[in-house]
Amino acid sequence: QCIEQLLGRTNWSDDSECLEDLLALQKALNRHTLTLTQWKVYQAELESGQLSWGILHTEDFFRQHIRQMEGPKGDFEPVKKLLSLLMQNMHTDDDESLAICLFDIGEFIWQYPNGRAIAKRLGIREIVLQLLDHPSTTVQTHALQCMSKLLIQHNWRSTTTAVVSPLAKNN
Repeated sequence: QCIEQLLGRTNWSDDSECLEDLLALQKALNRHTLTLTQWKVYQAELESGQLSWGILHTEDFFRQHIRQMEGPKGDFEPVKKLLSLLMQNMHTDDDESLAICLFDIGEFIWQYPNGRAIAKRLGIREIVLQLLDHPSTTVQTHALQCMSKLLIQHNWRSTTTAVVSPLAKNN
């Protein structure tokens, strides 16, 4: 807002380089503010226990915020909260929250450098295994995807590429 006022008050026709710098600064500040806001909204959603599909539950969101899953104390509190929500909702009819928890945990496993080992240490595998038999096919699908990410050591999506690549070299 301060930059916008500065831009409006001054004639920048003489100093286009300064104008470009100010516009770049404004863009960076807006992007940074949005990032912080999205993470805070995600934290509030986790705390409420009421998860719903949206921009906070996407690959892109986790790519941008994966290090924040460590939590402020480095104890992976957001991941623990997801696990807690999984256990709380296992025997309820809140299939959407279960599916979202499974998706988010899967994204953590896939995108965090040591996510697989941390998830195993937290006991996520046992909970996800139980959800493979859930009555909801949506929950089953997300449990299967989450389990795939837990079991496959490398990028779970690259397994098909790895199978094709050797054949491509022989042709």
